[in-house]
Amino acid sequence: MSAISDKFKKQIESDESFIAWIKSITADEEIDNICEMLNVDIKLYLSVHKPYMTVAQIQTMVAEGFTIGAHSQRHQKLGRLSEDEIESEIVGSCDLIQGITGKASVPFSFPNTASGVDRDFLNQILLDHPSIGLLFDAKGLDLDRDFIFNRVWVESPKLNAGGNEPLQHVIEAAYQDYLLQWLDRKRNLTRN
Repeated sequence: MSAISDKFKKQIESDESFIAWIKSITADEEIDNICEMLNVDIKLYLSVHKPYMTVAQIQTMVAEGFTIGAHSQRHQKLGRLSEDEIESEIVGSCDLIQGITGKASVPFSFPNTASGVDRDFLNQILLDHPSIGLLFDAKGLDLDRDFIFNRVWVESPKLNAGGNEPLQHVIEAAYQDYLLQWLDRKRNLTRN
């Protein structure tokens, strides 16, 4: 644990580097060690605060017409994982939600982004597992393959720099971001 403590101390030199370091942590064991070092009792916190919905609450929502989707098992950037791990994250989480909701297909929203995940591989996962419904990424208004729908990431600091912006401003920012990306792509094509 001393190696993590030294790493932790180095990372808190500035808020930005600390935030970047926290976001980079992916190994469950490392997260558990950090919680232990900070005296965070995860089981106690979860039992007291109950931040997650129960199966009964989810089933009630489904009965009332809500669609419940999957979001992976470990909330890691899938582009950093092997194909077997990517498939396990997607299929495992969709199967779990399908078992709770009883729905024939379950939509899946990529944690963070689907950047770095091969689209032909994703298409094969969809063909092999018809219980997986629509796929959602967070690339704003950018177009992707016909089986991936992009959404505007309302919580994005890039789009929502001023805090709790009205939806209109968030959507306007998404259009501006898309236009800038399109112009950059066009400029790069012209240079090559």
